[in-house]
Amino acid sequence: MEADKVWMLILAAGLSRRMGRPKQLLPLAGESMIRHVAGRALRASAGPVAVVCAKTQTEVHDQLSDLPVARIENPNPEAGLSSSLRAGVQFVMERQGEAAVILLGDQPGIRPDVIRRVIETHRNGRCSIVQARYMDRPGHPVLFGRRLFPDLVRLEGDVGAKEVLARHRSDINWVDVPETMPPDIDTPEEYEQAVKSFTDPKN
Repeated sequence: MEADKVWMLILAAGLSRRMGRPKQLLPLAGESMIRHVAGRALRASAGPVAVVCAKTQTEVHDQLSDLPVARIENPNPEAGLSSSLRAGVQFVMERQGEAAVILLGDQPGIRPDVIRRVIETHRNGRCSIVQARYMDRPGHPVLFGRRLFPDLVRLEGDVGAKEVLARHRSDINWVDVPETMPPDIDTPEEYEQAVKSFTDPKN
């Protein structure tokens, strides 16, 4: 399968209500959170990368200006996470993409090798769903094949794709990862912990 048919989508249009300031811009190890996530997706070297941002998030756009990533505008970020999913999946559909890998803009600890393994599992088996399964729970990245795009664009509210995963649980192909899931960073306390423990693997 051609590399440009599998898109990595970073959902980064959140309003950071619990953080109280734009968490995408918070520094970790010398770079903003969103640059870490984008950089790790790019280092996976497994296909093109796109970031879903709100139109008004000009500073987030600026953080990505020198990176080879597509930028997708979410026109209604107030509608919650599903609005970013819809914007990203519609973008992939318009480009005749075969699959979309969902990543979170507030999960800078995601590993490039895990992203790569998820995409390779899809390519080797033409799987409709591939999800990373950590020692403590399933998490991101999650890959959805084109067959499930209509389900994703029908989602509404501040929810991710859990409803779609639950409905198609028997279709999930797992990629087991022998470590705990990298945390989402939503609150000042979680950010403080991340500053203390964050590392940046180059693989």
